[in-house]
Amino acid sequence: MSMESLPVEVSMAGMVMRIPALSALEWLRVLMGEDFTTDAVFPDLCEDPDVVEEALYNEMVTVEEVAQLALDCISTAGGRPWWVVLRLVKTVQGSWDAVGGEFVLRQVPTGSMSLAAWCDVATLILIRALGENDKVNSFLMQLDMPPPGQEVELEPMDANQFLSMM
Repeated sequence: MSMESLPVEVSMAGMVMRIPALSALEWLRVLMGEDFTTDAVFPDLCEDPDVVEEALYNEMVTVEEVAQLALDCISTAGGRPWWVVLRLVKTVQGSWDAVGGEFVLRQVPTGSMSLAAWCDVATLILIRALGENDKVNSFLMQLDMPPPGQEVELEPMDANQFLSMM
């Protein structure tokens, strides 16, 4: 994860496609959009979205592949799986009356921080707002749970990592 906003690059049909470095604010404008679709990320945020449209037209990529590339871009920018990023964004958006003041009080620099850093702050603010351990644990489990059909590779845990959780 990075505190600094960095460009996002993905490979599509043998080409490297690039989304320029965007602040959390710029990402949130897209992700919190009323009619959000993956197209709003990829190809719309790409430096040259016409290349994506041309690749679709020439059947070099499918609509499903382009949608997956958008999700990959969200994962890269957010520093965590795309479903966690989107759930954090929608949770903050839906509970703004309860947590928005905390963002303002802490003067979260959304316009100058990365989406990954914003996700870190959002997670911390939401955890603090929940207070009770049972609620926090439930929230974190729901946040991290992959959507149906999403395969996740689990990294093996050594004994020290396991014991540190106890």
